[in-house]
Amino acid sequence: MTERFIEGKIPAITGIGKAAGRNIVTNADLDEMLGSKKGFVDRAMRRTGTGIEQRYWVPMENHMAQQTASDLGTEALIGAIEMGGIDKNDLRKIVVATSSPDFLGVSVAAMLQHRLGLPNNIQAYDLAAGCTGWLQATHEAYANLLSPLGMGGPQAVGGVEILSPILSKNKLNTFIIFGDAAGVTIVNLVKPDEGAPTNMAFVPGADGSLADKLNVPAGGSRYPTSQYTIENDMHSMSMEGDIIKENAITRMIEVSKKAVEKARVPMEDVALFIPHQANLSIIQSTAEGLNFPMEKVMVAIKSYGNTSAASIPTALREAWDRDRIKRNDMMLVASFGAGLEYIAAILPMVGLPKKK
Repeated sequence: MTERFIEGKIPAITGIGKAAGRNIVTNADLDEMLGSKKGFVDRAMRRTGTGIEQRYWVPMENHMAQQTASDLGTEALIGAIEMGGIDKNDLRKIVVATSSPDFLGVSVAAMLQHRLGLPNNIQAYDLAAGCTGWLQATHEAYANLLSPLGMGGPQAVGGVEILSPILSKNKLNTFIIFGDAAGVTIVNLVKPDEGAPTNMAFVPGADGSLADKLNVPAGGSRYPTSQYTIENDMHSMSMEGDIIKENAITRMIEVSKKAVEKARVPMEDVALFIPHQANLSIIQSTAEGLNFPMEKVMVAIKSYGNTSAASIPTALREAWDRDRIKRNDMMLVASFGAGLEYIAAILPMVGLPKKK
């Protein structure tokens, strides 16, 4: 696809970093928090096909999180820079996908610029797109790298979420599934190895008619914080699970098929599929709908839970650490979340380091 090249180079991921909350919270720990019988949460996980055994939460003390979005983002960004083998001062842009910044109205990306001591001429901002945020931001970064009006590279793209503080024991279907994590990737224009795959495609979508099916009801402009919203538990995450599950499977299959078709990549050439890590049965049903073998699907939800925008980049680093993905592999990714929004992409992994 020659339109994707600039002087023989294409956008690609060159480094990946991840971080997670300090506290490992098992299903048994949740039983204790909920005051439920031993094995209650495990049974709920089996009944819903969620597949989570533990998740990472940030510590809380005196009503304040002891790790923040900028803390996890900084750790993950440092890891991505190290893997990518770049000088941090060469970064031209940082985009952080998050629904849980340290402070409302303040960009986590700008805080990362300060935390790492990066130059002031860097572009840094946040993107709010729920679970699809990292992949939406990656699409934006790839287009930016190819644009004559772009910032150039390298660029950092992160998905960072601290969700445990906005979970309520009164809303069991969200309380037991979400975790805290960060995943950051470095993207840049790279010259592919001779014969390496170069076709890529992004296919996004949105259905705002279902915006009320997954959200935090209060704290925005519709229901500003008040005594009423606090007393009615409106600052915690709410989800209509059955509707979300049905749409997640349908939409991820839909955009994944379109991405494969648009990129003109045979499905059998895909080395690894990383779907959004929300629910094991959703992952399995999506793979089945694509007629894609589960042994080539990355599953990290067992250990991390649903980490929203951090889900895919965290799973990608896990895949690298487990030797599930390597340089020049073709990867399919798909995500679905609040909005409702959905997106899939075919990404040639031509920028990853060569393992010794």
